[in-house]
Amino acid sequence: MRRRYPPQSNIDGRFGPTERIDLNRNDVISQSANQAVVAVDLREYRSDGAVRHYVGTWDMVLTGDGWRMNDPDF
Repeated sequence: MRRRYPPQSNIDGRFGPTERIDLNRNDVISQSANQAVVAVDLREYRSDGAVRHYVGTWDMVLTGDGWRMNDPDF
């Protein structure tokens, strides 16, 4: 994921104006030994007053350090 979404532009730049994120749903909908799919519903509140609503899934992978986000599908 870091290769597809470099932190400098996709986290620091993208979320700079974000004031808060409310997570309304995060339920595991399928899981194997080293992969899972999580249903996600969240709202992002930005400093310009905009509210963005995202609903979809997030693919997760199990690493030696625990579960890691792999691929968002919003």
